[in-house]
Amino acid sequence: MAEHSTGISKGEVVIEAVDIVKNYGHLQALKGASLKVYAGEITALLGDNGAGKSTLTNIICGALPKTSGRIICRGKEIEVQSIQHAARLGIQMVYQDLALAPDLNVPNNIFLGREIIKDSIFGRLFKLLDMKKMTEISKNHLAELGIGLKSLSVPVKSLSGGERQALAVAKAVAWCESVLIMDEPTAALGARQQALVYSTMRAAAQKNLGVLVISHDIPKMLEVADRICIMRQGVVIADLMASETNLQAVLSLMLTGRAA
Repeated sequence: MAEHSTGISKGEVVIEAVDIVKNYGHLQALKGASLKVYAGEITALLGDNGAGKSTLTNIICGALPKTSGRIICRGKEIEVQSIQHAARLGIQMVYQDLALAPDLNVPNNIFLGREIIKDSIFGRLFKLLDMKKMTEISKNHLAELGIGLKSLSVPVKSLSGGERQALAVAKAVAWCESVLIMDEPTAALGARQQALVYSTMRAAAQKNLGVLVISHDIPKMLEVADRICIMRQGVVIADLMASETNLQAVLSLMLTGRAA
């Protein structure tokens, strides 16, 4: 699993998008969008439908190619080729569909594609999984994030919606080294389930990861996030500290491009 205790300093810019342009034929979805995400902070990316939020985050995580502009990861300019390439660079994305394997248990989901093989002749020869070690590491990792599950051995499909979402975040955090991106992580969840996801997000930030969240729940983002970035018509028009703004100002910027 990724180590978060060394190498990243709180307040360090872990990812920066500079003048990102994205064209779809004659349609320009992004018109020079720039964004910074800082280690140890939750940054909420807000904007009306069609503002370019998902396009920008999909470019950062390698799901979409950019037309022009630069992506800088911890001071080094990078060309993100794919989601898998982004993951190797320390960038993890949690999508709304979660990308969990519903019939597998919790440790098998966390270690999917990164399974630990038993360190023995038979283990290496027959590719036997070291479930004891994977379960122990998973248990400790979830505890660090404040996620309490009744059982790690049950299929993930038997967990509640909030538990599955928190597990998806925990899985991403396990392998994340720079920035964790989430697109509407609490959509369709109840209040208690939302609280579990938000606490997991905060725990990720406390590991000195940069957390970037797309959300339509503006009041909650003003409460949960450290920083508010607002997109309008393909450009990031504001980068504000959450403690220094309010709902009226955010809505005014989103709808008119001007502060209230």
